[in-house]
Amino acid sequence: MMKVSVVKKWSVLALAAWVVLCVFSFSKGGETRKQSQKKYCPPGTIWLKDSLYLDEVEITNYSYLEYVSWAKEKYGKTDPELVKRVLPDTLVRRMPLSYSEPLVDFYFRHPAYHDYPVIGVSHEQASAYCSWRTERVREYIQANRGKLKWPAENVYYRLPTAAEWEYAAAGALDTSKFFFGHEQLKTKKGMPLIISLESKEYLTRQGEGLSPQPTSYGEPNALGFYNLIGNVAEMVSEKGVSKGGGWPHALEQSKLSTSIPYQGPEGWLGFRCICEIAEGLPGTP
Repeated sequence: MMKVSVVKKWSVLALAAWVVLCVFSFSKGGETRKQSQKKYCPPGTIWLKDSLYLDEVEITNYSYLEYVSWAKEKYGKTDPELVKRVLPDTLVRRMPLSYSEPLVDFYFRHPAYHDYPVIGVSHEQASAYCSWRTERVREYIQANRGKLKWPAENVYYRLPTAAEWEYAAAGALDTSKFFFGHEQLKTKKGMPLIISLESKEYLTRQGEGLSPQPTSYGEPNALGFYNLIGNVAEMVSEKGVSKGGGWPHALEQSKLSTSIPYQGPEGWLGFRCICEIAEGLPGTP
């Protein structure tokens, strides 16, 4: 398997480090609102604009497994049907004319795929994950409310709108000239920067088939986000609309201005969250 840089695994519990930073900043004071917004990002996110923070990478199997494990622990005995509704559809990895049963069995749960994007989830499941993430973060803030100077209800995770996603994917470039949010379509090491249908030949030479790659594959765009274009298409808040194209799509389909429709879970479809912090950041009124 090709070697790629790996973004460290993080979880909702990583909020603890963020809380400590926020408390320290508040006690120190003197920062402008914009400085605080850019400096104190929720774990795993990058400041996008205003009070919005977008995930650096697509939601991974590891992160989604946290959600599944929580649901099993809380509802496994009392509401097993609810737990089933949380699980992704692993059959989306079953591809015609190929032997893909190992991926059906292992892609979601095996540690080798922890850093790969979760797939096989519906718009409803992705939205539910965002709500769960919001609740867990607020729960932690509430438990530490004596140390914090802003209310837990100000933190809110959701799917990004198509416009927010396009803003992030543009990478601060002129989209009339750069259709994929990058100035070049190859990395400094000569790897294809975008995992798409055109990547098949390269991946085959590496001993791999055309399929999703780790969420930190390649290089980030100028804003620091990985794989907004390619790898897996991403759901946005508008139901049935995905952006960025995925591993089985042609580059032409993956331009940041285009959308790919979907009806339910797909093997090429994932998501990332956006965090909105309404007000009360450290160093702000």
